[in-house]
Amino acid sequence: MIPRHPPILAVIVAFVLCAALPDWADGEVLSDNFDSGNVVNTAPSGWTSNKVASADDRMQVVDKTTMEPFSPPFCVELADESGPEQGSNPFIIRDFTPISDGSLTCRIQIPVVAAAPAIVELWHRGTSGSQAVFRVTFESNGRLSYKEGSADPSAKGVPTEVRWTPGQWMSLEIRWTGDNKVTATLDGVPFAEDVPAENGPPSGIKFRAGGDSISGQKVYIDDVVVQ
Repeated sequence: MIPRHPPILAVIVAFVLCAALPDWADGEVLSDNFDSGNVVNTAPSGWTSNKVASADDRMQVVDKTTMEPFSPPFCVELADESGPEQGSNPFIIRDFTPISDGSLTCRIQIPVVAAAPAIVELWHRGTSGSQAVFRVTFESNGRLSYKEGSADPSAKGVPTEVRWTPGQWMSLEIRWTGDNKVTATLDGVPFAEDVPAENGPPSGIKFRAGGDSISGQKVYIDDVVVQ
């Protein structure tokens, strides 16, 4: 005879397994594919930018007439065509609820190698201000580099041999743990493993086009999830 209710032992086991799951398994704390509440050629809703958009500096939602999104109808374009003025690079930022064990995933596309660099940065906003936790740079040499937040701000990132692919959507994943270790992959290929990140846990994310004293950079972003 099939019991009407599951055995008590099975219930206990299920409870223990659920309790053992990391924080990010509880659900998403940020999810934005830019498809809701947005209008083409305007700033993405819910994000803050560092400057007023213009023909030369663009931080805007676009559709397939500009770039085919990873998940239609919209994605975000960051473009710096204002000239090699230090600090001019357009970026967007957004806060999220900090979690001790979590992950960021996003889709990113850079049309050509010459449109790099592009930066994805996790940071923590505390009582003493914002501090970088971990930064990934899509370098203009076609490779990735990374930098943990407590490193010398003037120091260059750690170079890797992992190449990024221009002209196609790539999947970036950054995972962090409660003991302040970060692991990052691009399209499933690891390029940073168990890197100390002393300023964690993250509570914000920044996407930036270009680097200081460089212009002509462009990057597209879609499907941002923190969980």
